[in-house]
Amino acid sequence: MRNTVKVTGTWSVLVAIVLLSVDSPAYAQSRPGRERIPANAPDVQQRIAELSSPDPVTRAAAAYALSRQGRQHAAAIPILIALLGDETAVDPRAYRPRESWMDKSGADAFVSQRSSPGEEAANTLGGMGSNAVEPLIAVLSDNRWLVRKRAACALGEIREAAAVDALSGALKDPEQEVRKEAALALGEIRDRRAVEALVEALKDESAEVRRHVAGALGEIRSAAAVEALSAALNDQDREVRKAAAQALGEIRDRRAVEALIEALKDEYSEVRAQAARALGEIGDARAASALTARLHDQDSHVRTQAARALKELRRD
Repeated sequence: MRNTVKVTGTWSVLVAIVLLSVDSPAYAQSRPGRERIPANAPDVQQRIAELSSPDPVTRAAAAYALSRQGRQHAAAIPILIALLGDETAVDPRAYRPRESWMDKSGADAFVSQRSSPGEEAANTLGGMGSNAVEPLIAVLSDNRWLVRKRAACALGEIREAAAVDALSGALKDPEQEVRKEAALALGEIRDRRAVEALVEALKDESAEVRRHVAGALGEIRSAAAVEALSAALNDQDREVRKAAAQALGEIRDRRAVEALIEALKDEYSEVRAQAARALGEIGDARAASALTARLHDQDSHVRTQAARALKELRRD
């Protein structure tokens, strides 16, 4: 645990120091003043004050409470940003409504889960809208990887195109978890300016990152990614191959047909099934023979997807 959360007795002072440290020109320009707190919401000022409490449960509870207040409380953004690195474990059942942590059967969905003030702050910032974009971009260069990861996650929730360049740069972050969150965020934003950086990230050393990058390219649906995704059908990791097949199905470009036909022979049944589904979505008659052969696949899911794809081909 970091020193900034160990010495709980000086938490208010530490938050104030962090707030001063983020006073970069871009951050200062976007930082709202206290006058933006709605006059008809007196509890908001109390919640913002509680974000600086020495008690981690109080800090987490305040961040969670602000997430339920909507986007208008921009005055909380600087302190929420400062909380992103707070890893102190808390039990969310201490402050979340009972219905939020009970599943449909009435069982305790959080029995083995923990949250933290930093995680709750990230969730809240993700609901703050455009006011939070510049402050979050500013901390994508923070020296703590967890802060960078949470900032990328929040930017993905906001889905503002203004974050595309910064998130594209985060695809080269030294920490795998940050790169993964950046890819997920770019998939949420769906801006084609990110395609070039995402295509390059398909070469990432981490299979998990490559998988999320392929998924992001599928969300963006740019034909510019077809060649790279077709090549990814030969990735050494089967989950990456599956994600590439799914992305090609979402893009629906006929240039991918030959590579997807070849993927119908993949040793992993989920790749074969996803390739069959993608070929059905593309609807190119060249795939008919290969799909017909998959009607006799040893895996029932592959057979089902091949039959559905052939039905789509006949419809076209």
